Amino acid sequence: MLDYYLLVLRAVTGGRNTPGRRELQDLFEVAFCDFMRWLCGYGLWGGPAECWTLRRADEIMNKWDGGRVLSEEEYRVKILPGKG
Repeated sequence: MLDYYLLVLRAVTGGRNTPGRRELQDLFEVAFCDFMRWLCGYGLWGGPAECWTLRRADEIMNKWDGGRVLSEEEYRVKILPGKG
């Protein structure tokens, strides 16, 4: 789905200021985990989609922190290198 989104984004913008595929994936993962953070506070709804989303959020977080809790600054550096 991200590949399709990127294709459309490039067509609409003429390729100007569009992220690369890897950068788009990174941005999606940040947005996905932020949404899951909010959803966990709001209340999860159950079902197979919930299992997948929690598992995917855990995979992303483990990629960032190796399964250990980091400081806010450490997460900023890991998640958005060069932008924090």
